[in-house]
Amino acid sequence: MADEKVDLAFLARQQDAVLSELRTLREDMTVMMEIMRRLDHRVSALETAVQSIGTQLTDMHAYNRRVEQRVHKLEESRL
Repeated sequence: MADEKVDLAFLARQQDAVLSELRTLREDMTVMMEIMRRLDHRVSALETAVQSIGTQLTDMHAYNRRVEQRVHKLEESRL
């Protein structure tokens, strides 16, 4: 590059190289953004599933507690 003469043709080649690299970077960014969008949707779905599981566990715990109370009442009535 030190031996090359700096003229309009040289500058045009450099500009083409820079623009080519910029296009490649934009394409890479597009791919990365799509990957991030997909991951974001998956994380949202997992968060929803975890919340649903938490609700189900709470409901199951409440159900078990009610059953325990009924069993306790039945045991007391037998005594």
